[in-house]
Amino acid sequence: MNKIVLTVSILLSAALGYWLGVTQSNDAKSDINPALDSDERARLLEKIIFLTAENKKLSANKYSKSKSSFHQKGDSPKVAVEAVIQPSLVSHSADNHAQEDYELKERASSFTNWLTKNQQEKPWFDLGVEMEGRFENEEKNIVWADEEESQIQTLFGQEQSLSGIALKSANCKSTQCQLTVGVADQEQANQIAMAITQTLSGKNFSQVIIDSRIKQGETILYVTRNPNGFELN
Repeated sequence: MNKIVLTVSILLSAALGYWLGVTQSNDAKSDINPALDSDERARLLEKIIFLTAENKKLSANKYSKSKSSFHQKGDSPKVAVEAVIQPSLVSHSADNHAQEDYELKERASSFTNWLTKNQQEKPWFDLGVEMEGRFENEEKNIVWADEEESQIQTLFGQEQSLSGIALKSANCKSTQCQLTVGVADQEQANQIAMAITQTLSGKNFSQVIIDSRIKQGETILYVTRNPNGFELN
């Protein structure tokens, strides 16, 4: 069975996103202009770096100023792509843009290196299984978890961008939450992933890793507000 996991990372300032699969990876190259206007930076929300599917290799295209599109295999139970998400709702100086772009590149490189290292050392490595294990082993802070679960449920109930998305469950621990949403097929899973990523990018989430389980009719999201993300190293 092909097992490819979708992951999205959002920087607090740059709202950086990845969608990375369980395949061999190459370092992504970046070519983002720090002087982009707000419209162009908003369009980076749709920018996708292609990854090959079916556990052969992960190839990342360079970032460009034009939007990219999803690449997927027809009936693959899991599909992976890498997305750069960098909306700019306020005007910043060129220096701030350059700093954001630098942080974006560093975070992308760090995650890719970590994923590649695990894939090379452990051929059986599965990012979805890894994230599920990390979540299950984390102790629960009841007060924090209840508050986060309530906020997430409210978000899905009130945000227009998330209307029509079936949130099956929202469970939180002490630094992260596990969300399960219903999906009908890969196309809908991709659309839902983009909608959720766009929304969470403005809600102080620092990283989102998405495990798309099409044959089970669901997508599982691991989300955190930790400024350092999931600290996977």
